[in-house]
Amino acid sequence: MKVILTEEVPRLGAPGQVVEVASGYARNYLLPRKLAIEATRGNVKSLEHHRRTIEVRQKKLAQSASALGERIASTRITIPARAGETGRLYGSITTADIAAELERTVGLQVDKREIEIPEPIKVLGDYQVKLRLHREVEVSLTVTVAPEGPPPEEEQEEMAAPAEPVGGERAGASSGQEPEASVEEDSGSGRQ
Repeated sequence: MKVILTEEVPRLGAPGQVVEVASGYARNYLLPRKLAIEATRGNVKSLEHHRRTIEVRQKKLAQSASALGERIASTRITIPARAGETGRLYGSITTADIAAELERTVGLQVDKREIEIPEPIKVLGDYQVKLRLHREVEVSLTVTVAPEGPPPEEEQEEMAAPAEPVGGERAGASSGQEPEASVEEDSGSGRQ
C-alpha cells in the first residue's frame, strides 16, 4: 500500500515522501497515529501543492534542533545508581533513565527512542550517548553514572553508632510507659 508520510518515521522516511508499506502496517499503525495518509490521486496532487510549506517547516525544525543541540552538547548529566563494591550496577541504566534525567535537570522532554546507547550501561563511569533531535541533527551527550547513597566513610560511621539510646534507657521507660509484660506470664485462664 502506498502512503504519504506526514511526520518523520524512523527507518521509513521523511514528511512528504511517498513510500510503499505493508497494508496492515499502514492501517494499524501509520494511519491511526496520523503519521501518514493514503496516497490517492487527490492526496498526491495536494502534496505537490503543500511540498513547499513542508520544506519550510522542516528547515525551521532543523534550525531549532541544532540550537538545542548546541545547548545539550555542553551539558553533562549525572545519574545516581546502586552499585556493588567493584562498581558494577545492580541492573543497568536505560534510555528511559537518561530521558528522565534530561527532563529533570535541563527541562528538555526527549523521547527515549531518540537516545542511542552503544552498549548497555552496567558499570559506574562516564559514557557518550547519542541523542537524535532531528534527522539532520545528532548530538553527543556525556552521561556520568555515579554511586547512589552516602559515601563509604559515612556508612562506616552509621554502623559504629550505638543501637540503644544514650544512658542505657529503654525506649518505653524514657516516654513514661511501662515496659510490655512477657508472654509467658499466666493469664489466669486455668490451663496447666
